[in-house]
Formats: sequence, structure tokens, C-alpha cells
Amino acid sequence: MLKLWEHFVTNVSVNSSEPLTRLFIGVLSGASGAAVTHQINGDYTLSFKYPKGGRYAAAVTENRIIECEGQLFRIVRPSRSQDALLNVSCTHVFNYDAARTHIPNIASTDTGDFIGVSAYDVLKEAVRIANKYLHTKVFSLFDNEELEALGLTAIDVKIDFDSLDKTNLYDVILKIIECAGKGELYVDNYRFAIVERIGRDTDMTLSTSLNMSGISIEKDISEMITRLFVYGKDDVTIAAASGNTDGKPYIDSDTNKRYGIFCGYKDYPDYTDPNKLWERALWEFDEANQNRIDVPSVNISGSMLDLARIGKSCVRLNLGDGVRVLDNGDNIYERVLSITRYPYEAEVDSVSIGRMKKDMFFYLNQIGLLAKRYKNTSTYNGKIQGTKIIGTVAATSAATTATTALSVRTSDGVNISGSTINLRGNVLSVNADGNLCVNGKKIMIEEVGDGGAE
Repeated sequence: MLKLWEHFVTNVSVNSSEPLTRLFIGVLSGASGAAVTHQINGDYTLSFKYPKGGRYAAAVTENRIIECEGQLFRIVRPSRSQDALLNVSCTHVFNYDAARTHIPNIASTDTGDFIGVSAYDVLKEAVRIANKYLHTKVFSLFDNEELEALGLTAIDVKIDFDSLDKTNLYDVILKIIECAGKGELYVDNYRFAIVERIGRDTDMTLSTSLNMSGISIEKDISEMITRLFVYGKDDVTIAAASGNTDGKPYIDSDTNKRYGIFCGYKDYPDYTDPNKLWERALWEFDEANQNRIDVPSVNISGSMLDLARIGKSCVRLNLGDGVRVLDNGDNIYERVLSITRYPYEAEVDSVSIGRMKKDMFFYLNQIGLLAKRYKNTSTYNGKIQGTKIIGTVAATSAATTATTALSVRTSDGVNISGSTINLRGNVLSVNADGNLCVNGKKIMIEEVGDGGAE
């Protein structure tokens, strides 16, 4: 059952040995519809309903903690409408609290940024600074032995990590994953690690005729690249890399024999060494990379019957697990990217299998990250700090007109011009009708009405 706790993160660390009994409020025995949704490197949420006349209704308020199956969630939006139930939305304490830490600066040292350092060392430093400004040890890392006991492996890779100002622990984690080109966030309340992958390969098969319904399968080649041009910091290329015997500024995938040559480019602004840039680029085509860019994207969604619940011999499917999906003769092997589970209800689980879809939310999230980065490259009155950007401002004039063209590229690979924003190869622009477009395609937003007559 769901348990209600005080909002204790600011006055006691859940990782300490101090008893938490005094912070326990009660069991929400009247709660219903509890749903936990978890996405790889993304949202981790809980929602449920609770009677307004319930014993602890007055105590179900914002910022308090809900415990569900051993994991802690912070109440973010308790909604009190005119019906008899409270609608409560929560976010996992790690996702919520890590994004609300303060790291004034990370990776700026007397000898420069963190270049060629262990990803774990950057992570450890971020945790130290975040805890320092919370004045208590809230966040902590799993060590290798603990991860091994869980069947997990921490990422072990050297990265080039540019200095970041005015950031937080959660954004540093995402930046480390971006620099490494791999890594998945594993959390257990306030303890965490960046691991090679979560989940495991299973022998489970999902079938539309057996244990899956409402299935939707989408194959998409719009993001596929089979010839990749590679650029590092200051537009360094891979031409001089020791492993690049051809001396070309691009790499070809073996899949171009099947799909043809589709050119594209990627910026890796954290890389200055052609050899490291070469290794990073090869990862984009690697079979072990679940987000490899040289094959079509396959995304599967639907409702899944948890056979373990009804006594069938079946291993429970978890986030990150690899499964096979049979549909109309197709045998597709992909991973569970997100899962919604109803731990106390009879409802079936919902899963999304495949790879991350770059939908509207993805691009809006990227715009949000861009706004944060722009804020860190500007002064209090909005002017750009020249030391934080790379770019040119060129002015040309004709007999009757004068045009000023602005071209700015931030140090993390975001290109801004007068009419477009380039987010690592994805171009956001506005067409003649004023519609927002991604890579030339208009973003369609469906408005859902109340179904009534106009």
C-alpha cells in the first residue's frame, strides 16, 4: 500500500542510519488507481487517487513523500476538484530533487576543463558539490561491488567535459551521458549510478495473439544516417585519426549496402582529439548501441498482460529488458524504453519498446535545454558574453538595403542563425505560414475538444 511521509530530504538524509519513524504519517489505505511510469533516462512518476473524506486527506499536500513499493515520490500536484477524490501527481525524489540542487560551477580548474577524465570522477565531483550546498549527504553513488551484485556495470569511459556554470546534479548527469555517448541512469531513491544498461536480455516473447493488445508498430527512417560527417570542437575532423586509414572526414556504415548512402553530420563539441572523436563516431554505428543511427527506428507500444500475476510461469518484464515482439510474421527484438505499472490494481501494464522517439516533447525539451545554455552564456541584461560563444557577425550593404547576418555556435554545439536553430543536426525553423518545423517538416499538434457540438 501507499505510505505517506513528511518532506524529509532537507532535514535528514535517507541514506543515514537515523530513524525515520518520527517522519512517518500513515498508510493511505483508501488510495486507488496507483500508476508508476518509468522511462529510461527520463520521467519517473506516480499518480493515484485518494478520497477527500479519507483519514489523511488533509495531509496529502504538496512536497510530502509517498512511498510505493520501496521507492519514494514527492507530491508535486495534488488536485482538489469538486468530485469526491483527490488526484495526486508525484515525481520520484531523485528526478525532482536532483534537478533542484545548485552547482555554481563544475569542471573549471587551474589547468582547464575536465579533459580526458573518468566519467565517474566528474559524477563524484557533481555529487560532492550538490551535497555541499544542501548541507547534508542526500545523494550518493553505488560502488562497483554493489552494482555487480545487482547485475549492473558502471560506465568506464574517459570523457572531455567542458566547464558548466549555474547548473544542477540532474543536468550534469545528462551531460555526462551525452559526452560518453552512452549510459543509463539507475536510481534507488537517493542512491544512483550511470550504468552501461539497465534491464537484461530475456527470452520473453510478446505476441498480439497471446499477451499483448492495442499494439502499434512504427518504423521510421527519417533520422537514419549511413554516411556520417564528424566535427569536434573548433570543427576538428577525424581525417587525422590513427584508425582512419582513408583520411576522410566521414565514416560509412555497412548498412549503406542495404539502405543506400544517406549523408548527415554530428557535432561533438566536447572532443578535441581526432582519435577520441573517431572512437565516439564509431559508436553511432555500433551494434551494441540501442540508438544507432544507421538503421530504421522501430517503436512498439501497447498493453501487456503480466502473466506472473495470474500464476503463469513467466519472468516479470522490467524497464530496459530486451524482448521479442511477434506481429504479422515480423520478429522484432528491442528493449523496453518505458513502462507503466499498476502495482495495486488489476489493470495490465503498458509498455513502449524500441528506441526513444523524437516527438514534440523531445524537441520542446531540447528548446528548454537551449534556453538554459543561452542563459549561462548571457549577462543579466540578456547580452551575449563573447567568451562563451563561437561565431561571426557579418554585415553587408547594397545600394538600397543593409543586412546583418548573425551566426552563433555555442560551445556545446547549438547553432543559432537569424532564421534557424540547429540542435545537433536537427534544424528548427519557421515556414512561410508561421508554423514551427523540425528538419523541414511541420510539427502537427492535435487539439482535443470536449466532444460537444459547436
